[in-house]
Amino acid sequence: MRKVIINLNNFIHTLLRTKAKSNEIIMLGPHCLKSSKCKQNIIDDINNCLLCGKCQTKSLVELSRKTGIRLNFASGGLMALGLVKDKRLSTIVAIACEKELVAGIFSLFSKKRILGITLNLPNGPCKDTNFDFDRLTKYINILLEI
Repeated sequence: MRKVIINLNNFIHTLLRTKAKSNEIIMLGPHCLKSSKCKQNIIDDINNCLLCGKCQTKSLVELSRKTGIRLNFASGGLMALGLVKDKRLSTIVAIACEKELVAGIFSLFSKKRILGITLNLPNGPCKDTNFDFDRLTKYINILLEI
């Protein structure tokens, strides 16, 4: 059921093709995208990433720098909700597990547009996860009309 909610939400928002400026968008990633062997604290400051390429954090940082879209990582749903309170933000592109995405969609549905990308869990939940980077870039291109 969660997948259906996420896919329907994404379909609606991509169908509308409403544009946004890069300063109105935030990309949110979960802490579990970072390699479990990495000791860098990317939650406090994404610039702490060494861009080693051992996880998808490097790709997110590079996309953020290329597009000017703010990137933050969160350790959970409550932290993520706190990061998106800025009234200037109209759009959230969130990478998370299905449970967290659905909670975020329901919490913010009437306030902000959310595009959700579900995590792949090759090592189980919350450890060395990954996601479909091509889907993320597709959403960013639609939002920015690239």
